[in-house]
Amino acid sequence: MAEPAEPCLAWDLTTYFPSPDGPEIAAFLAELDAGLADFETRAAAGDAATADWPSLLLAQEDLEARLRHLSSYGYCVCSEDQQSAPGARLYTVEVRQRGRFDAAAARVTAALGALSDAAFDAVCAAPSLEGLRWLLQRQRALAQSRLPPGEESLAGDLLADSLHGWSRLADTVFQGLGYETRDAAGQPRTARFEARFDDYWSPDAGVRRRAYAGVKQALASVEPTLAACLNGMTGARVSLLRRRGLDVVAEVTERMSVRRETLETMMAVLHQRRGVLQRYLELKRQALGLDRLEMPDRWAPQGASQPLSPAQALDRVTDALQRTCPSLADGVRLVRRERWIDYRPGDGKAGTDFCVDSPLRGEPRTYLSVAGSFMGQTVVAHELGHAYHFICMDGVRPAARLPPSTLAETASIVAEHLFRSGVMAEPDLAPEGRLEVLGSDLDAAVNYLLRIPRDYDFERALYAERARADLDAEALKALARTTHAHWFDGHFAPDGDPYFWAQPLFYSTYTSFLNFPYAFGYLLSRRIAELIQAGGGAAAGAYRAFLRETGSLSAEEAARTTLALDLTSAAFWSDALTGLERRVEAFAEATGAARA
Repeated sequence: MAEPAEPCLAWDLTTYFPSPDGPEIAAFLAELDAGLADFETRAAAGDAATADWPSLLLAQEDLEARLRHLSSYGYCVCSEDQQSAPGARLYTVEVRQRGRFDAAAARVTAALGALSDAAFDAVCAAPSLEGLRWLLQRQRALAQSRLPPGEESLAGDLLADSLHGWSRLADTVFQGLGYETRDAAGQPRTARFEARFDDYWSPDAGVRRRAYAGVKQALASVEPTLAACLNGMTGARVSLLRRRGLDVVAEVTERMSVRRETLETMMAVLHQRRGVLQRYLELKRQALGLDRLEMPDRWAPQGASQPLSPAQALDRVTDALQRTCPSLADGVRLVRRERWIDYRPGDGKAGTDFCVDSPLRGEPRTYLSVAGSFMGQTVVAHELGHAYHFICMDGVRPAARLPPSTLAETASIVAEHLFRSGVMAEPDLAPEGRLEVLGSDLDAAVNYLLRIPRDYDFERALYAERARADLDAEALKALARTTHAHWFDGHFAPDGDPYFWAQPLFYSTYTSFLNFPYAFGYLLSRRIAELIQAGGGAAAGAYRAFLRETGSLSAEEAARTTLALDLTSAAFWSDALTGLERRVEAFAEATGAARA
């Protein structure tokens, strides 16, 4: 594949701000501060009977958009340079201003909850609030589970110091963490913690296992600090939920715009059918010729294709998507042409891949750090699926440009499925290449449909235990082993995955706990990808309509009204797994593994 004439895959952040410490951002922060002060005053004095609701709610929408714009920019700046002093200042400012906003918004929520149905309908009928009814109904319903405004304000202030403070400490720990390992030639080296997956994706079992042992040793050296951080963050959430009279599942499903019954139906189906992927793990062990699987072997590739450069990886993703969903491929080209993507190696850069959006600019930014293995290429497709999601929301009002993780991860994993299908259709793909794609597909299913439910059960147990007492590192490892054994049925001996709680995802204040959205997104996206490949342009158009509604409707309503899918049915989730069984059988035939 020819290297394009593209000297540097560096993004352009200047459409957000010319620089992180220039006069433009100073003026923006001053305007944000003034807007917050006015909003606080109006919210504190708000009378549910006489408030100028359209004006007040438009101010709330504008401030939320400005805070998200600032957060996205600061996150990008810090990712370019983890030691960036301006980036750190922006993060601190955003957290504090977010606390002020949340406290004032709690008063608005309480006032909305006090409105009569007729008065609320009159508010929603205001022309300037067109398209906000569902979001306002959701905000109004929150009033039933929120504390009095003064207590919510205090909770916001305390969370800014406790929840975010513990999260920042964990970030510092992870940023300074490295691990000792040896390369394929046996030469010792020190690797950054963020680079561990590049080692786990190696075709060399020795590289994978030495890296995993090194990571566990590194985590053991900081486990008391990480355990303290997790206890602090979980304890803060537990205390707030207790005061609000909620349990964690009710709180998180409300935030994820999905019914609790839908989640429980999906989890029950996954639990019932988990043997399908347990069978695949045994087939994979046989195909790899290993006596047993260890945890990093779950990512072991079935082929050893040559890694691609960043530009080549983007080319391959674009070409594959062109075969399966041309409009998605056009979105990738737009991201690249407008320099909305950063895919550069470099010291000091963050190792976490992500995509963020600015509702003020209507522009996403995608950040990539993965190596160009096939798994890395899949990560590229995943993050660009997020970018396409935001592109499809062009013109949607700011308040509706924030889809919940359930639907955001659906969009990203749709791109994964379509990328792998597009690679399968490459005219010169060799049989070993087809096996690599099939194995990668099933490895992703293990990640999303066994690992994520395992984490879900762990988090539920963590909240229950933390409500009773602190958990030290040994208690966390014991809880991790128990939940791992249930979902993986003895695979990955001898000790399972005792440090899976010591991973950055668990310490983010912006990622919802109970990270079931990835399992939800995998299954829903599998069905959507099948519809697109079977239905061509019309199905792709329905998918774009779905993406536009993801910040304006519940997950169930968005899927029903645009794609005619019933997420409340156990049959839907079960049907989404039928194709998985066929792919496991195809893997068995391709590898010549004995049938169980």
